[in-house]
Amino acid sequence: MCFSNTYLQNPAEAITLACAHRLLQARNAYNYPGAKMEFAPPGTPAHITIGGRGAIFVPPLPGTRTDLTLDVYHQRLLTSGTRVDRLLGLASVVYWGFITHNDPLARTRVNWLFQGQGGQAGANLQNTDTALNNSIAELAARRFGTALNSLNGISQLSRTPFGSKVIAFLSPNTAGVYDNRIMNGLNQVTWSITQNRGAELRGGVGNSNEQRVMRRYHNWCLFLQRVATQLNHLGNDYRWACTEPTPQSWRAIDVERALFQLLGAQ
Repeated sequence: MCFSNTYLQNPAEAITLACAHRLLQARNAYNYPGAKMEFAPPGTPAHITIGGRGAIFVPPLPGTRTDLTLDVYHQRLLTSGTRVDRLLGLASVVYWGFITHNDPLARTRVNWLFQGQGGQAGANLQNTDTALNNSIAELAARRFGTALNSLNGISQLSRTPFGSKVIAFLSPNTAGVYDNRIMNGLNQVTWSITQNRGAELRGGVGNSNEQRVMRRYHNWCLFLQRVATQLNHLGNDYRWACTEPTPQSWRAIDVERALFQLLGAQ
């Protein structure tokens, strides 16, 4: 597809220019809808109450893509010193993540985030603050699997697909999403096969308190960082732009978004 079958085995191996070009094309084609949630402006009826404040769902306008502005918005909420902002951040990420199914389902999943579902606790001011603080500390220590597991126990966030979305928005430079599309795509490409346990990427979807899942997600983040670093070393001709007005440096989340496009086409 892109990487050689020895890329994971050999940490010193660089990506080829052909692979870099494919990743660049895929990142520029990334078109995930730019959905989000906001606190309700004065005079606007709230769709839901979050931490005592009214909030609204903001479905994406036709053609609106996830962009750097939305990345910054989610990161700001999730890292805010105000606890209700962090609750809104979690809700907005869940809504964003389910919007490709349909809007009613995405809203239902936000409700489940707060109500609790499947034996998981609903998100509240205290457990959200604790979980995000723990994730941020683990990210700073470069323990990506345990950062993911820090969200375990909160409804909708105990499995890789949605826990990793929160982690990716918390630290886009060093982390990315690992969802079913990524896992299924990795299972279909030969370059993801490796005997190196420190580089295994396949089979990373599951409950985030499983050692296998934490290890795979940690490896995934390191892999994304490695590719981003190599792409940035190639210079301006390989910077991505997508909907941004100027060329952009690669982050881990950008590599994941390029692979989301490529692996989804397998």
